[in-house]
Amino acid sequence: MKRSRLTQHRPFRAAFWPGGILLLCMLTLLGCGGTYGSFVYDEQVDQIFEELTVLPDHSYYFSGSDSRPDAIIAIDEAFTLESRIWKPVEMTDDQLKAWVFNPTRRAKYLPYTYGRYMLTDDGQRIGLWYSLYDWRAFATIRMLDDTIVQVSTPFDESYRRKRSNFFNSHHHDDD
Repeated sequence: MKRSRLTQHRPFRAAFWPGGILLLCMLTLLGCGGTYGSFVYDEQVDQIFEELTVLPDHSYYFSGSDSRPDAIIAIDEAFTLESRIWKPVEMTDDQLKAWVFNPTRRAKYLPYTYGRYMLTDDGQRIGLWYSLYDWRAFATIRMLDDTIVQVSTPFDESYRRKRSNFFNSHHHDDD
């Protein structure tokens, strides 16, 4: 009996699947290199922002609209932020006041603020995170090495509807 062309290649397919799945798993793990940090609540972070304290040894960035950011981060000068989304800003008391006490934003999210310390996996302080909405479900801290950090951005509702759900590979349009 002559075997059809389809059945002649079945041993190859059977051998390919386990090897292909193993290769896919290995590539996935390689793509997840680096360690992950954490967000730790401390009301002192809220106080730092709400008392309009600009930390001199930190670089400031924001995500979202220039007039109503979704979040503000302050990265300690010992670390470098790698991001295509976070926008750097020369922070001043006036700029911080305009953002922290923006009446439109605060009316929407009051009475809560979400000040957090950002920590490495071994507990070293990377910087501070401040927002008027709890973005922890969407934000992660990834250490690319000992001093280079990647912080995912929070997304507002319109952004989440337009884009995929994660990370620093998309351009974030202003509101």
